[in-house]
Amino acid sequence: MKITQLKQGKKDQNRVHLHSEDKYLGTVYIDYVIANHIGENVEISKNDLNKIIKKSNRKKLFYLCIDFVMRRLRSEKEIREYIKKKYFTYKWDYSLKDTDRVVKKLSKYKYIDDEAFARLWASSRLRRGLGPSRLKIELYQKGIEKNLVENIIYELDSELIESQRQQVEEKYLKKHKFKNDYEKVWKVKQYLMSRGFGSS
Repeated sequence: MKITQLKQGKKDQNRVHLHSEDKYLGTVYIDYVIANHIGENVEISKNDLNKIIKKSNRKKLFYLCIDFVMRRLRSEKEIREYIKKKYFTYKWDYSLKDTDRVVKKLSKYKYIDDEAFARLWASSRLRRGLGPSRLKIELYQKGIEKNLVENIIYELDSELIESQRQQVEEKYLKKHKFKNDYEKVWKVKQYLMSRGFGSS
């Protein structure tokens, strides 16, 4: 096929839109255009063009993921889910192989670190009044391995856990009235359990 037109991106001027006659072929980073000698009236096979577009897409995904991680640390599972959504957003054909490549590169440069993420998550959520049981569930949902979750929960400061539990209980008692002591004990226990704490 023949490339008949190249248009510089408006939102990202480092990317170039490729056209053949009136047909849009794809968008690639300008360095791929230069490296592969792509220009107007240049012939290129469909297979070669697809390879270039896929490589450029991986590069875009890598940068998007960095921006995603810079807002707050993410688990590998969150990153994979984010990448999958971006494939849908840009209407690209999903590729597990390319996703793995992006994830591997992010891990290499420490943008993905499940242990660091899990420790920070557990510490932050505990200080927001969530107990060990709730933290376990959340970390499992984030895709953190069971052994790592168990170790992180085990290493949490027991005094801080108790302090947070007491604060949660005190706030609950201030906001609610009870018919009798039995109802008070039962409801407080249920609430603490819902927050991931055992009752004293």
